[in-house]
Formats: sequence, structure tokens, C-alpha cells
Amino acid sequence: MPAIYKAQVVQIIPHYSIRSGNDSVNVTYWLGTGAPYSQLGLDDIRANFDTAWQAQWSTIASSRNSYKGSVVTDVGSAFGLESGNETFVAVPGAGSPTSIADQVAALISLHVAERYKGGHGRIYVPGLANNMLEDDGSTLQPAAITALGNMWNNTVTAMAAISAGNGGPLKPIVWHKKWAAHPNTTADILSITVQPLTATQRRRIRKVSRHKKKVA
Repeated sequence: MPAIYKAQVVQIIPHYSIRSGNDSVNVTYWLGTGAPYSQLGLDDIRANFDTAWQAQWSTIASSRNSYKGSVVTDVGSAFGLESGNETFVAVPGAGSPTSIADQVAALISLHVAERYKGGHGRIYVPGLANNMLEDDGSTLQPAAITALGNMWNNTVTAMAAISAGNGGPLKPIVWHKKWAAHPNTTADILSITVQPLTATQRRRIRKVSRHKKKVA
């Protein structure tokens, strides 16, 4: 299968270290103005994303878990540059030392204008402290719902403020790489919903996306 590229799109993958010692990641896409993006621009995008994303995540994450920074890649062509997280200083969670299970995550639903197979984009946020759940063990506390909404909104604001010289402003998108109706197109994310129920791998509660993965 040949690689698929899209001009002016960057892929941002935030990394987390969760209690088992494995990495868990999200995959997000953003549309900016770089054509192509410079190394300086990608470094600036990564710094802005990391600052906004971890600031809220850390408030609801277990102290056993940490945010390890993101990897930002220009996916406009096979020659796109990358900004890695090798020098990022991990930020530990500020919550209780008891973590939710590795296979459980908070779920943010991403809404676009046109329906498509799969319904909507999803971000599965790992590593929350166990005291961010209600007594039923599956419903998020109001404080966690608020923090996750702020995490998304503050990151969108930070990315929109990136200068044109560094490839900004950037906006969050769903990238339809293989959608038969509109192959290799993007759709603006217009709104989000922080779901009150957590997500699990096998059953509802909710099913975990293939976008949440672990690597040894």
C-alpha cells in the first residue's frame, strides 16, 4: 500500500508513560500553512502543543504516569521533516498514585460537518488517576470532564496562535485518507464532546480505538 500524503498537514502524536511502563499514544492531525514546514516551525508547533496539552492532562493524571512530549511530522510529502520528543523532560501527573487500568481511557469525540463511516473521530486519553472516576468506576468526575475539555480548547487556541513564519495558524482536522466518497480529504473539527463514560478495549463502557496503542 503506497504512503498517503497531504500538503500542509502535520501529524502530532503525544506520548504518555502509563503505569505498566509502556508508552501509550494518540494520533492527531492539524492543518496549517507550511509548504513544507521548516525544522524551526515544527519545533515551535511541538513546543506549543506540549505546553497546552500537558498542562491540563497532568492535573487529572496519576502521579505514576507521565506525559513524555509529542512527535510532530510534516506529512505533506515523503521529504517532510520531524520534530521528536527525545529531549522532552517528562511531566508526571499531579493526581493520586492509583491509576485507572492500562486498557481504560477517557474518550473525546470529535465532530465534523459531514457524517462518514465510523461516525466521528475519537481521542482516547490514558493515564488518569483513579479518583477522577465516580464510585461506579466508569463515570468521569465533573472535574475530569472540565479538564479534558480545557485541554482540547486550550491546545486549539495555542495552535491557532502560531505565527505564519512557523506554519501557523493551525487547526484540528479529521484526515480521511481512504474514504471512498472523498479520498485523501480533510474535515475541520467543529466541536468536541468529552464523554462521561470511560472507554475500554473490549466492551462498553466503550470500545478503544486502534489509535490508542502501546509499544514496548
